[in-house]
Amino acid sequence: MNEAVVRTVNGDVPASELGACYAHEHVLVDGGALAYANDEYLLSDRRRARSELRAARLAGLRSMVDATPCGFGRNVIELARISDQTGIHVVAATGLHLASSYVRRHWISEYSARQLEELFLADVEIGIDRHDYVGPFVRRVPHRAGVIKVASAGTSLTSVEKRVFSAAARASRRSGAPLLTHTDGPACGAAQVEFLTRAGVVPDRIVLSHLDRSKDVKAIADLAALGVFVELDQAPRDADATLRVVLELLDAGCGAQILLGMDMGRRRYWQAYGGWPGLTFLIETFSARLRSSGSSADEVHRLLVDNPARAFALRPAARGASTHPQQDAAMVTAQ
Repeated sequence: MNEAVVRTVNGDVPASELGACYAHEHVLVDGGALAYANDEYLLSDRRRARSELRAARLAGLRSMVDATPCGFGRNVIELARISDQTGIHVVAATGLHLASSYVRRHWISEYSARQLEELFLADVEIGIDRHDYVGPFVRRVPHRAGVIKVASAGTSLTSVEKRVFSAAARASRRSGAPLLTHTDGPACGAAQVEFLTRAGVVPDRIVLSHLDRSKDVKAIADLAALGVFVELDQAPRDADATLRVVLELLDAGCGAQILLGMDMGRRRYWQAYGGWPGLTFLIETFSARLRSSGSSADEVHRLLVDNPARAFALRPAARGASTHPQQDAAMVTAQ
């Protein structure tokens, strides 16, 4: 049996070689409506990115997921170059963020579910558009996406979100790429899981981000019990609260489903831009606090190494496998 692989911007690597991995970051944001509206979100300086990633690698980091989706300032050529220059494996994202994060009349509101599915699939299997779908022509480069990013807010999905989630579910099933979602809390995550599993996605192909924005540990544990991965990334903003959430989830027996990141999508969090706490914080300071609070070295290794290797490995569908009937129904509804 072939060893599982994780798809990075510079090719597939064995999942066993992923090493310590941050599950939700933003290495480069080189444009997009949000960054144009507020320079705080513009992370376009390659030199600063290299400096920050090199420091993190010296601290023990080996991989990270860049959760910047389509039309949101991706620059995959530079991302691949930075990965190569720093020795940090970078997993790029396809997919889409919240519709409100894009300019009015963006194609997120125009493309059908089938069109979005094919776009996401091409990013994973062929290569990402070097212009990030902001120009009239698509020019794909060899650097491919390894996760599919989707986003919703609230306790139910809008019509646009249903269309995007339906497309992402089918692309995930066809390519084997995991789904990484943006949530505004556990209730939002529960709605996402319900929709995606009805669309035929296996729970452990789903990574729910930002769940520690809520301090409702029971609600997060209930999601983990479904078999999805719960990603916690608020430590740069409230380390004490995130530490408590992690420790209580470990006590509840959820250790196999926890992923850690920092979601440092603003300049204020990067030391290279003069901010704090910097990319080394999670692997150095926060990991040390976990151990001093009673977590074993094996538990920390599980959160940073073992779990990401499982969560982000490709799992292609069997050749000739039929589409889940509920998924077809969801697609028809989302057209």
